[in-house]
Amino acid sequence: MRPRRWPAWAGGAIAASLALVAGYAALDTRADPYAVETRAGAMRTVALADGSAVTLGGATKLMLDRNDPRTATLERGQAMFVVHHDASDPFEVHVGAARLVDVGTAFDVKRTRGETRVAVSEGAVDYNPGVDGIRLARGQGLVASDTGAAVRVMAVDVAGVGSWRNSVLAYEGATLAEVADDLSRALGVDLRADPAVARRPFSGSIATAKLGGDPTRVAPLLGVSIRRRGSHWVMTARS
Repeated sequence: MRPRRWPAWAGGAIAASLALVAGYAALDTRADPYAVETRAGAMRTVALADGSAVTLGGATKLMLDRNDPRTATLERGQAMFVVHHDASDPFEVHVGAARLVDVGTAFDVKRTRGETRVAVSEGAVDYNPGVDGIRLARGQGLVASDTGAAVRVMAVDVAGVGSWRNSVLAYEGATLAEVADDLSRALGVDLRADPAVARRPFSGSIATAKLGGDPTRVAPLLGVSIRRRGSHWVMTARS
């Protein structure tokens, strides 16, 4: 049997088709998201393909993309980002309605109660570039509310940024409501601040590893009473 001869144009058409398929594969930038979550009382560190690392606190949900290691979305909880800087392809974190862009950076992001908190311990971060245009340098942080209130920028203690990774919660003028949320994530309990004390300010450090999972042990430091009510704990004024 004589071998089949293909028309001269057929070889070119096949080659063009293969090139087109290869081109589509190379240009395939479809998102391939996946979630990384922690339970309350747990931590987890994720190493990204670009050399960056993210540590998640308790009760945290972070969305990542297998096709784009230079972006992340913090849906809830707290995460510390230690970013491998690339000026040509900056790392971005989406949180709430905001966008954070690294400028050679280690920074902490917390998303809770309709608020976003950012604190920078190394380098700088641009908050909502092109919109708010706020650059946070080392030792600076901000609080942004979903209510539309003005973004508040403040100084932060660099040593306290991300200290929760070493089981230390550090505060400067935080409300007891915020402290209760953080203790809930760190200890794996449901601790709530009664409205009568929720807005009280607290400054200091809490070594969560020394509490043994018992929130009542921190009550004297906070100047409150902490008692169990059903399945949760409540922080109230001392009687």
